[in-house]
Amino acid sequence: MVEMLVKRWGEGRWPAGIKKIQDFYSTQLKLSPAQIAIVDGSGLSKDNRLSAKTLVTILRAAWFDFEVGPEYISSLKIEGGEPFKLRRNDPELTRRLRMKSGYLNQTRSLTGYLQLKNGDIRAFAVILNGPSTEEDLWDVIERWADAS
Repeated sequence: MVEMLVKRWGEGRWPAGIKKIQDFYSTQLKLSPAQIAIVDGSGLSKDNRLSAKTLVTILRAAWFDFEVGPEYISSLKIEGGEPFKLRRNDPELTRRLRMKSGYLNQTRSLTGYLQLKNGDIRAFAVILNGPSTEEDLWDVIERWADAS
């Protein structure tokens, strides 16, 4: 979907669409093109570079964006819920986690929103580069989920 949006915003051209995205993030979130280093909309290029901190900045902005935030958040998988059940079934995280996972060439990621035990909501992004397992990602999330 993002790939098509980038082409649409760029009138069929990647560079123009990416520039519009970078201009938006620069204006709205004060993120530089170096912080939003993307070359395609699919997210599959090795040249795409986003830090976990940058992803959390974007997630926070989405949470408070009345126009698109609710739709974006509802599109994320929810632990123990519908419509997209996760392969992981952790009773401690049931209905407290909305997220998107990714894996590409030894890079694993989990990003989304976590409800702490005290009810507070936190945006999070975990990116592991190099040899790792899915369990390594979940260990981080489970530690955060136990926070109050």
